[in-house]
Amino acid sequence: MGLFSAIKDLFSIVPQTPKPRLGIDGNEQTQVYVYDGAPVRNIELGGEAYADVLPGDMLLTSRLTGTTTNTKEFEDSVLSIGGKAFGLVGSRLGPVLKQAASRGYEVKVLVRRTGTYAPGYPELVALTIKPIDIEYWWDTYGKNDAPQPVTPEEIMALRPERVRAIRKRVTGLDMPGGCEPVWIHLTRDSYLGSSFPKRHRTFSPRLKLLEPKAGSKAKPHIAICNSKTMLYELSARNREAYETVLSHMGSPCTGSLVRDYFECGTDDDWRLVLVFGTPTNTDS
Repeated sequence: MGLFSAIKDLFSIVPQTPKPRLGIDGNEQTQVYVYDGAPVRNIELGGEAYADVLPGDMLLTSRLTGTTTNTKEFEDSVLSIGGKAFGLVGSRLGPVLKQAASRGYEVKVLVRRTGTYAPGYPELVALTIKPIDIEYWWDTYGKNDAPQPVTPEEIMALRPERVRAIRKRVTGLDMPGGCEPVWIHLTRDSYLGSSFPKRHRTFSPRLKLLEPKAGSKAKPHIAICNSKTMLYELSARNREAYETVLSHMGSPCTGSLVRDYFECGTDDDWRLVLVFGTPTNTDS
């Protein structure tokens, strides 16, 4: 045996450093598209198995229909079992899982058989935590930091941070812990101001009790004003908002008028947000 062969054999028995695991197991279901049923045909109905996410793209051709898909086109992730690619997962999961695998993570997806599409071709779903939580972790931390083991619990623990970031973007207010927001849905009829912003506008609310008419047993309404202009008249019919605002009368308050909170292109979703505490106005 030559020296080169001896060195080669030595390296072949040196254990490889395992890749850090990206844990994403959960109960959210995403459809898995099966192109080759052979690697997964032995999964029983209701049974589960782990599939590896491959770091690159492939041309997958269905052995059943002849349909060909290039996973690069829609940023899908290729799934394999036993080293054999059998299908893909797309939707919000596809791009993130593939990028994580390419970055150096070991990405395994738990798949469950839910039925049979055709003889030898099981119907499968991927079981993960919420894809939007995985997406937030990846965009905020995963793609920027050196790969290290991550658990589903660690990713889900970022949810309050994600919600805070969303609220900051759409309202112009940063709401740290301790702030108590009140969300009031508005209509064109209930909004009393002169014009509504195209996106959002922050303001310093002035709250004023409006006493009921003499003899009335109704609770006083609360006028929500921007300077001297009344924007909304809050009644006790909106119980949760009313009780919160009433209990915080005289406390520091910041407000925002928000159009299309879910950013879905509608002009009918108007909201008035009041935050009691010490939020940061990000418009200034």
